[in-house]
Amino acid sequence: MALNSIFQEESVDVLHNYRCPLGVLFPVVILYRPASKLVLLANDNHFQDPQQFIDPHLCHTTSGFLNFVGALSLAVGQGSRQIVIRNQQALESAGLSEFLRWLDEFWHNGTWQTQRILVNAANPEEYLYDYEPPKDEASRDASVAS
Repeated sequence: MALNSIFQEESVDVLHNYRCPLGVLFPVVILYRPASKLVLLANDNHFQDPQQFIDPHLCHTTSGFLNFVGALSLAVGQGSRQIVIRNQQALESAGLSEFLRWLDEFWHNGTWQTQRILVNAANPEEYLYDYEPPKDEASRDASVAS
């Protein structure tokens, strides 16, 4: 059942407490408290201190990865241009190879595409980044190049 359907069925209150900067991907945290029938949409912590989320060790989960991407986008939007990865081997040993693959893709292409972040429906905290463009996107890119 879609989250929207649950919210309508349960008649929950939705509180909005977030900023929406133009031209920047930004995170919005969704906090759902079923007992109080309350949903909070917020991102204050990301704006106040985006650096707290720019930690590769948080990227074991989908939530941590999305927090990283959103906070990184905000930091870049605020003029920061630096990510320091001190020990890639330690990150690989810590099980962060998917994050490192994404980071390599980001480094080489300078951007990321949110529609390529794939989430495991059976385990929503497990993610992959789809590095292969859809066939129609690949053919469009090839036709533009020729």
